[in-house]
Amino acid sequence: MMTAKQVATLREQLQRFVEGFAAELGRSERRYWCGKYLEGLLREGERKSIEPLAARVGGDDQALQQFVNQSP
Repeated sequence: MMTAKQVATLREQLQRFVEGFAAELGRSERRYWCGKYLEGLLREGERKSIEPLAARVGGDDQALQQFVNQSP
C-alpha cells in the first residue's frame, strides 16, 4: 500500500510524463483523460478494462472510454 505522500509524488511524476507529449493530444480534455488512464493502469487492480479502471481513479467511465477509442 502506498502512502499519501508516495501517491502525490507519483501523480506529479505522471503529470510531467504526460506533459512531454500532451501537445500531440490536442484538446485539454484529452490531456486530462490521458493522465487518468495512465494512473488507472498503474494503480492496483487486476482488471484493466475501462469501468474498473475509471472506478479506481474516480472518473467517468464514458469519458475515459471516449478518450481510449477516439484520441489520436
